Amino acid sequence: RSEIVEFSYPNGLREEPQVVAFNGSESALTRDHPLKAHVGDDVRIFFGNAGPNLAHSFHIIGTHFKNWYRDCVLISIPSKGIQ
Repeated sequence: RSEIVEFSYPNGLREEPQVVAFNGSESALTRDHPLKAHVGDDVRIFFGNAGPNLAHSFHIIGTHFKNWYRDCVLISIPSKGIQ
């Protein structure tokens, strides 16, 4: 079981992360705990990157996004049909 770790902006800028996690905890979305959704369900994915690399190509295999809000700007017009 993992302990709660506070986000460190200085460590992110230095590209020196203390942990690497997906969905906020270790092994959050695995074979034992998959993300389950049905066709037509709304699923929100919040993606942030603070290292170990400054750039990260977010890539999900086998999906199609109906709406995509770049940089979480929900008041903007979303991109459509993003793969």
